Amino acid sequence: MKSSPPQIEIFVDGACSGNPGPGGWGVILRSAQGVEKELSGSEAHTTNNRMELMAAIKGLEALKIQAKVTLYTDSMYLRDGMTRWIPKWKQNNWLDALTRGIKNLDLWQRLDELSQQYDIEWHWIRGHSGHVENERADLLARNAIVQHMMQETIQDIAFEEERGD
Repeated sequence: MKSSPPQIEIFVDGACSGNPGPGGWGVILRSAQGVEKELSGSEAHTTNNRMELMAAIKGLEALKIQAKVTLYTDSMYLRDGMTRWIPKWKQNNWLDALTRGIKNLDLWQRLDELSQQYDIEWHWIRGHSGHVENERADLLARNAIVQHMMQETIQDIAFEEERGD
C-alpha cells in the first residue's frame, strides 16, 4: 500500500519599507508533527508584492520531500495569482488580458514551476488580524528589513572610515 505524502503547512508574508524600498520576506514551515522551521531574507530595493511572491518561493524551495502543502498568505495578489490568473496567463503565452505585460513575471514563472512539484492548497487569511503564524511571518519579514538596513549602515560607516571622513 502506497502511503500518502506528509502534510506541511507554510505561512508566508512579505513586507516593504516604502514601496518600492528595502523589503523582506518571512516563512514558517510546520510539519504534521508540529516541527517548525523559520526562514527570512531581504532585498535592497523591491516592492511588497515581490516580497510576498518571494516568501512563497522560498517556502516551497525549502521543502526537501514530496508533500501535500497548505500555504497561508495574507496577500490576495499571491493567492489569486496562483489560483486564478496563472492558468489564463499561461494560456495566453504569459500575457495578461490587455497584453501590457505581467508585473513580476520572473517570480510568477519561478513560483509556477515550483508549484507543479506539490499538491498545494492556497489559503488567504486577513493580515494583521491576530493570526499567530501570520503575525510571526510578518515579524520575520520586518526583522529581515531592519537587519538589511543595519548592515547597509555598518557598511556605510566602514566606507567613510576608510576614506577618512
